[in-house]
Amino acid sequence: MSQIFDCYIDAISSLKDKTLKIVLKTQEMKGEDMANIFKMNGELVKCLLSDANITREMIKMVDNLEIVEKGRKSNSERLRGVLYIMWKQTPDGFDTFTQFYDDRMERIITQLKDRLE
Repeated sequence: MSQIFDCYIDAISSLKDKTLKIVLKTQEMKGEDMANIFKMNGELVKCLLSDANITREMIKMVDNLEIVEKGRKSNSERLRGVLYIMWKQTPDGFDTFTQFYDDRMERIITQLKDRLE
């Protein structure tokens, strides 16, 4: 679902979790347009804010953004979680997870680089 509209940035505040809260104020909207926006309430959506005309390059950048569903971890978060469990089960002489993580990531990167021509 998508909805295009112009709006004013009414307020911006930073939150404790290092995210931003941006309050948008629209002009009058048709009921159907408002309903579309209400359906997206609480969803993770793509957003492009611009005070100028939107270019094809900007549209391409937004299209290329990947939306990670709520509750779904990114691949890097999943890998970090698996490595953490590995460290807990078998620390291999590493005192901290950071040391273990850095070592294992370097190993993975080296293995992949070795496969390159």
